[in-house]
Amino acid sequence: MNLLKVKSHLKYYPLLVILLITAQLATNVLGPRTVIIGPFILPGGVWSCPLTFLLWDIITEVYGFQRVKQLIIYYLIGQTFFSVLINLGLQIPVASSVQHPEYFQSLGSLFRVTFSMIFSMVLGDYINCYVLDKLKKYANETSIWMRFIGATALGELVMSSVWALTFYYGVSDHPDLLNLITSLYLVKMMFEVIYVIPANFIVNFLKKNEVVDINKRYVNFDPYTFEKFVMADK
Repeated sequence: MNLLKVKSHLKYYPLLVILLITAQLATNVLGPRTVIIGPFILPGGVWSCPLTFLLWDIITEVYGFQRVKQLIIYYLIGQTFFSVLINLGLQIPVASSVQHPEYFQSLGSLFRVTFSMIFSMVLGDYINCYVLDKLKKYANETSIWMRFIGATALGELVMSSVWALTFYYGVSDHPDLLNLITSLYLVKMMFEVIYVIPANFIVNFLKKNEVVDINKRYVNFDPYTFEKFVMADK
């Protein structure tokens, strides 16, 4: 291994994490909004939620399941902090001359969305990434499209079901949950099939430009073990 050609360690990982958290927050904020896609009446975040699954898949594929587990915990902390800040901000009295009812209409239910998303994400995203990691080892890193879609299909089913049941729990005026979950799942998978097309190119680019080998990577900076690592790669 030519040490002079070693690239910067994980230079694209922070960007992917920021994109993932941003897409997840957008999904939560858009959640209470109702949109119409064809014959389906769905939450507003139905198109951005599959994007988060795609980013989870890319991170799992390139950087490994151990980093994903850590990232899920950090995301939950950040999402809860974001929701608390928004909720506290909405409680501050506003000037009587300038009212902003649209803030309460769009963000008033964010706290409920957050906690329903926390439950659904812990299960859905974790299952998605876990299954993808197992499929990757089983398929020896081949059939990436099939693995992405297969893992996401299971993760999205869990996430859509848990989100709908927890978000509308205790709400008397709610849609037909079975139809909602079915529609939500079908439309999300449609977007996932579209998103997975560029995913293959992104994964190939990252694997060529990141110094990350989740099966064999140097993590100990002791000179003796470093020399053994270099000799093993020759």
